[in-house]
Amino acid sequence: MAVADEIVLRIEREAARDLWSVLHMYGEHYAAGAPVQRLTQDAELRLGRVLRDLDVALGGSGRMA
Repeated sequence: MAVADEIVLRIEREAARDLWSVLHMYGEHYAAGAPVQRLTQDAELRLGRVLRDLDVALGGSGRMA
Protein backbone atom coordinates (compact mmCIF):
# COMPACT_ATOMS: atom_id res chain seq x y z
CA MET A 1 0.00 0.00 0.00
CA ALA A 2 1.36 3.41 -0.96
CA VAL A 3 1.57 6.08 1.72
CA ALA A 4 -0.89 8.20 -0.28
CA ASP A 5 -3.47 5.42 0.20
CA GLU A 6 -3.16 5.46 4.00
CA ILE A 7 -5.48 7.24 6.40
CA VAL A 8 -4.20 7.99 9.88
CA LEU A 9 -6.60 9.02 12.62
CA ARG A 10 -5.65 10.09 16.10
CA ILE A 11 -8.29 9.17 18.65
CA GLU A 12 -8.44 9.45 22.40
CA ARG A 13 -7.64 6.31 24.38
CA GLU A 14 -11.19 5.89 25.70
CA ALA A 15 -12.62 6.07 22.17
CA ALA A 16 -10.05 3.48 21.05
CA ARG A 17 -11.19 1.19 23.86
CA ASP A 18 -14.83 1.74 22.84
CA LEU A 19 -14.02 0.93 19.22
CA TRP A 20 -12.14 -2.24 20.15
CA SER A 21 -14.93 -3.29 22.48
CA VAL A 22 -17.74 -2.75 20.00
CA LEU A 23 -15.88 -4.53 17.17
CA HIS A 24 -15.03 -7.45 19.44
CA MET A 25 -18.55 -7.62 20.89
CA TYR A 26 -20.14 -7.46 17.46
CA GLY A 27 -17.91 -10.20 16.08
CA GLU A 28 -18.42 -12.51 19.04
CA HIS A 29 -22.16 -11.92 19.37
CA TYR A 30 -22.79 -12.10 15.64
CA ALA A 31 -20.88 -15.38 15.39
CA ALA A 32 -22.90 -16.82 18.28
CA GLY A 33 -26.22 -15.47 17.02
CA ALA A 34 -26.67 -13.39 20.17
CA PRO A 35 -28.02 -9.83 20.30
CA VAL A 36 -25.49 -6.99 20.43
CA GLN A 37 -25.60 -4.94 23.64
CA ARG A 38 -26.44 -1.24 23.56
CA LEU A 39 -23.50 1.11 24.10
CA THR A 40 -23.47 3.73 26.81
CA GLN A 41 -24.35 7.24 25.70
CA ASP A 42 -20.75 8.35 26.33
CA ALA A 43 -19.40 5.52 24.17
CA GLU A 44 -21.90 6.37 21.42
CA LEU A 45 -20.74 9.99 21.45
CA ARG A 46 -17.05 9.06 21.37
CA LEU A 47 -17.55 6.59 18.53
CA GLY A 48 -19.70 9.13 16.69
CA ARG A 49 -16.75 11.52 16.72
CA VAL A 50 -14.45 8.76 15.42
CA LEU A 51 -16.88 8.01 12.57
CA ARG A 52 -17.19 11.71 11.74
CA ASP A 53 -13.40 12.08 11.60
CA LEU A 54 -13.10 8.96 9.46
CA ASP A 55 -15.78 10.26 7.08
CA VAL A 56 -13.87 13.53 6.68
CA ALA A 57 -10.58 11.65 6.14
CA LEU A 58 -12.30 9.66 3.38
CA GLY A 59 -13.41 12.88 1.69
CA GLY A 60 -16.88 13.18 3.18
CA SER A 61 -18.53 16.13 4.82
CA GLY A 62 -18.46 14.77 8.35
CA ARG A 63 -22.23 14.97 8.55
CA MET A 64 -23.55 11.53 9.33
CA ALA A 65 -27.26 12.22 8.84
